[in-house]
Amino acid sequence: MLNKKSIDDINVKGKRVLCRCDFNVPLDGSRITDETRLVAALPTIKKLIADGGKVILCSHLGKPKGPDAAFSLAPVAKRLSELLGQEVKFAADDTVVGDNARAAVAAMNDGDVILLENTRFRPEETKNGEAFSKDLASIADVFVNDAFGTAHRAHCSNVGVTKYVDTAVVGYLMQKEIDFLGNAVNNPERPFVAILGGAKVSSKISVINNLLDKVDTLIIGGGMSYTFSKAMGGHIGTSLCEDDYLQYALDMMKKAEDKGVKLLLPVDNRIGDNFSNDCNIQVVKRGEIPDGWEGMDIGPETEKLFADAVKDAKTVVWNGPMGCFEMPNFAHGTEAVAKALAETDATTIIGGGDSAAAVNILGYGDKMTHISTGGGASLEFLEGKELPGPGPIVLRTGRTEKPIGRHNGLWRFTEGQRQGIGICWKVPLYVTGKDPSSNTLFVGQKEDTFIREADISDLNLMVPRLPERALIRLRYHQQPSPATITPTETGIRITLDTPAALSAPGQIAAVYDPAGRILAGGFITKLF
Repeated sequence: MLNKKSIDDINVKGKRVLCRCDFNVPLDGSRITDETRLVAALPTIKKLIADGGKVILCSHLGKPKGPDAAFSLAPVAKRLSELLGQEVKFAADDTVVGDNARAAVAAMNDGDVILLENTRFRPEETKNGEAFSKDLASIADVFVNDAFGTAHRAHCSNVGVTKYVDTAVVGYLMQKEIDFLGNAVNNPERPFVAILGGAKVSSKISVINNLLDKVDTLIIGGGMSYTFSKAMGGHIGTSLCEDDYLQYALDMMKKAEDKGVKLLLPVDNRIGDNFSNDCNIQVVKRGEIPDGWEGMDIGPETEKLFADAVKDAKTVVWNGPMGCFEMPNFAHGTEAVAKALAETDATTIIGGGDSAAAVNILGYGDKMTHISTGGGASLEFLEGKELPGPGPIVLRTGRTEKPIGRHNGLWRFTEGQRQGIGICWKVPLYVTGKDPSSNTLFVGQKEDTFIREADISDLNLMVPRLPERALIRLRYHQQPSPATITPTETGIRITLDTPAALSAPGQIAAVYDPAGRILAGGFITKLF
């Protein structure tokens, strides 16, 4: 994923350049309340203008169900014109690439800039539909992906369009994100410290597991820390807790110990008797939260502990606040961590989302080395996943890299949510054959295509190293069935020990290892 071909490697003079940006900005009516993403896009846009490209900008905004004036990008075009010092013509067109947009593109001169309407006005956008992908490609000679905030999504405007243009590269913002996050995860200067916060363990399962293989110190705060506290036998009152992940928390603590990674958890907490800024507040030791009270922030001793842990670090990655930072009385922990990072000499990388909002709100944004513009994308990067957004981009070696992401591949084992719905990159998995006499399921990617008829070049399957023995739980079955998993040339053969598991159609809800730890899951939409 590193070393992508960028706008510095191509000549755009006189060419139509479709540039996917992330202009998903907050609006108060027609007023943009946070211009961070607009400002972040300016270097790429200015470069394309200076090089004589005909710059066609596109982005989504919000989650409209179709054309909706409340989600129009018209205010963005107006503000971009002011920031660039030249007109950004808005191509108002409910179909995004309709007659108005095509006419605007046809009339462009070198160095002109237009902005297309919200890409999500087309329902196919989020489904990576072929028709809209081709529409976008039809008005472009070159595609530039500069929207890291959507890099974890396989949509028409960042993935589908690349199939139909000859040249696809990344912009400065995307390259910066890849460089910072990629180097931090894959080639960090040590000591390497990662700080994870936020509400749920389940949302950061793969992040914790992946980072324990890479970091020297892992700090866990925020709501997710109470699951660890309860797993260790502590009393957490009404604090956030995911009981399904108590064993997982213990497993991760054991993994940290085995790998020699220092795992730091809060030693005290600020707690409240109501979820509000004006509630009664007290500070208690970890595991001593009384009934009727809930943890809202890390405590002062933990602030010192975490600050000391980053003092000598050379690389720090932070994703997730330490508490309910939106409430002033419970922002102390998050601010203490932000202050500690601001005072260190380390490369400090803030992983987007709430973390980015917190450091900016608290006034420490300009003290950080890099603040990611993509919350979900940065999280998946930290998980070790390949992101579909920058996937179909030619490497500087000239070799085309096949995209690996939610839209592609058969099976990839990873930690996932125990509910099992949509794990494994959310790829539809079909039972392509069944042999009840041997309790065997054949799993492929095409409906109504038996495994013996499948062509691996067509399916573009990924068959990883699989455990020989696993536990398979099908939908409608409470208990998983022991099974043997065997890779084939074009898929997977699952041989179940329990004949009854073949009796009901449905999805593979989850795959566990023999110890009961979640491995994967995915959709099984048809049984023969």
